[in-house]
Amino acid sequence: MTLMDDKKIYNMNDQVKQGKTGEEKILQLLKVRHPEAKIEDVRNVQKYRTDDIDFVITLPSKQTKTIEVKTDSYTTGNFALEEWSTNPKNTDEFGEFIEDGSGSIGCFRKTKADYIYYYFSEWDLLFVMRTEPAQEWFEEARHTFERSNVYNEGYKGSIRKVLIGEMQMALGNNNIKEYKNITKEIENG
Repeated sequence: MTLMDDKKIYNMNDQVKQGKTGEEKILQLLKVRHPEAKIEDVRNVQKYRTDDIDFVITLPSKQTKTIEVKTDSYTTGNFALEEWSTNPKNTDEFGEFIEDGSGSIGCFRKTKADYIYYYFSEWDLLFVMRTEPAQEWFEEARHTFERSNVYNEGYKGSIRKVLIGEMQMALGNNNIKEYKNITKEIENG
């Protein structure tokens, strides 16, 4: 494991804008793919914000699914999985953060959504992951991936860079699916 720390400071407003753009794209896609479903936008409902859930879908069968959307504009070939929203204060002798309650666990680790929709905006590429198997795998393997600190106007969190193909192989087709050209799918409705 290597720690990357380039001290680039991200603008929170830009990050929120990028996230909202991705969320809106996924909301459009959900409406196209599930025209008979009831789709609730719960991004501003505190109960769901606490659980990192953006959308609740009730299918015609009355089955309910919850979704968290992550948007990434980079084209590195990696998922940038948020390990810590705010880094803990203490590390062990190997530089790994100690989970001592001084930090905030990152969204990928704590979301309670049924599915994570990870959207690469520059590639118009969507990965849909079943959350529980993805989180279990990440918890076991996260210390083997490169960690990068992320600075966001006063906050210092960290991500783990995970190769897309490596995660696909580890999770298998039942737990992660890839969808290309979703803009065209939305336009063709």
